[in-house]
Amino acid sequence: MVGMIAYLSYLVAEHFGCSGIVAIFTCAVVMSHYALYNVPREMRKATRHTAEVFSYMCEGAIFLYVGLDTIDPVTWQVCISALCISYLLFVWLFAVCLCTARHSR
Repeated sequence: MVGMIAYLSYLVAEHFGCSGIVAIFTCAVVMSHYALYNVPREMRKATRHTAEVFSYMCEGAIFLYVGLDTIDPVTWQVCISALCISYLLFVWLFAVCLCTARHSR
């Protein structure tokens, strides 16, 4: 739900020709101020862990792409998509298993 609201604010800003990054930042500030006290503690914890996992996945994909792109862009263009997708699927599966194990405790 949190991601959908942020994406919706981005889409609305882009539709009206405004900055999508500023819209997402404003959405985050407003949501953290008002929605923090309306969400149960378990949901806040799950949302925080999900955001951390997602940020690690994106960071890993960016470093993988930049690292492979600096070596030889022509050679790695074919397999970069397969490597990134397999890496993201592996991290996603690991994150799901980790979150499931934490939730079941």
